[in-house]
Amino acid sequence: MTDLTVEPARPEEFDGIAALCARELGVGAAYFATRMRRDPQNLPGAPLVVRDAGRVVSTVHAIGFDLAFGSARVPCGGIANVVTDPAWRKRGLARRLLAAAHELMRADGRPLSLLSTQIPGFYQPLGYEPSPRRETHLLRLRPPAGAGPGPVVRAIDFGRDRAALLAIRSRYAAGFTGTIPAAEAVWERQPEWTTVYPKEEPACALVAEDSHAQPAAYLRATADPDHTWSKVLEFGTLPGAEESTRALARAYLREAFLRGVRGLQYPAPCFELGAALAPFTEAPVDIPADWILLRIAYLAGFLRALAPELAARAARAGVARGAVVIGYRDQTATVRLNEDRVEVEATASGELPRAVLEPARWIEVFSGAKPFSLQPFARASTVGDREIVLLDALFPRGRPVFWEIDAF
Repeated sequence: MTDLTVEPARPEEFDGIAALCARELGVGAAYFATRMRRDPQNLPGAPLVVRDAGRVVSTVHAIGFDLAFGSARVPCGGIANVVTDPAWRKRGLARRLLAAAHELMRADGRPLSLLSTQIPGFYQPLGYEPSPRRETHLLRLRPPAGAGPGPVVRAIDFGRDRAALLAIRSRYAAGFTGTIPAAEAVWERQPEWTTVYPKEEPACALVAEDSHAQPAAYLRATADPDHTWSKVLEFGTLPGAEESTRALARAYLREAFLRGVRGLQYPAPCFELGAALAPFTEAPVDIPADWILLRIAYLAGFLRALAPELAARAARAGVARGAVVIGYRDQTATVRLNEDRVEVEATASGELPRAVLEPARWIEVFSGAKPFSLQPFARASTVGDREIVLLDALFPRGRPVFWEIDAF
């Protein structure tokens, strides 16, 4: 056995890495090979691998994207496909790869990182906490009686509709905290790998037009006849497009039923879609989806990226001035509000009131799931009513969502 070191993968190794990921993760190798070669989100130096005698025995893929917090876009890294050959496990290779991936993200100026997992306990010691989100599951669905009159609904034409759908997505995403806005290059290429995993159903990629024959709402979804289940991968609608959204929901259900679907799921904060689907179900179930974990590597960098959005939130809440120190794990940052400007300092002043919560509770605050005023205060917090009002103005309750189509 040679010395096991972490290094960037070579392009000629991609097929072998894809085969390793396919064996251990149960997804076709074509998905991994396509993403490694075609995804413009891949960070420089990724994927990372560990080799033994020239053979790749462990890997992690690191990508980069922007995470939305209202109007703010925060650079975020994504951890994907943490895989080790069974014969080389229990040697700390995955942790070494993750540390190297985090360094790639730091070098690329990304204060956050995100991952999806079924084993959160492995990642929490590395600084990851659940990112709050909820899904709605609809059971005992009824098919629509018929198409009926109304807006035209048709299959998405990615060439023809690209610009319009990107505009819808961007506008719709502005109302959420935690969406991942797709760059145009990513959105163009996504169908190359989502048709492989997570198995997007082309017949459930639909757009509804308005009275001027312009796209007003769209949806992309899976259809799994083996499990009689469908998952909404992406949805967007324009303000005031309720009729188009209802027509879209009916068409989606018709296509899903034709493919054996009898239940479906979508992000719970997509209220517009939920209202359109409500007439066709007797059993909506809202559940927590805790498989997305978030890591704040650099608190001050995260808050600085949010600064213009924080100032806008404070203005809407009628709060003009204030300052507070936020303590997160072993990091502290001072946030100062002065009229229409928010400034963030990485080193905290000991003279200011200090707000400290458990890391998971801070993630709830930052994501808009639960404001600071409703959190159980840590004993280390020394804030008063003025600071609580400031924190609630900066981080009000929001609509956390995460698009399945961006799952990695």
